[in-house]
Amino acid sequence: MYNQIMNKLKNTCLAADFISLTFDGWADRRVRAFYAITMHYVDQTGQLRAHLLAFNHIS
Repeated sequence: MYNQIMNKLKNTCLAADFISLTFDGWADRRVRAFYAITMHYVDQTGQLRAHLLAFNHIS
């Protein structure tokens, strides 16, 4: 399943004219730190799309 999703994501990246990556970090109420990396692009139909690439706890 992982390989199927990764292949689909790679094909999506190849088809997109432009890709934007965003990084966001924050802490919850218990002061545990997290970060996320997201990919954004406009598909062939003109729809804005986003994929969460990473979401991790920072220890």
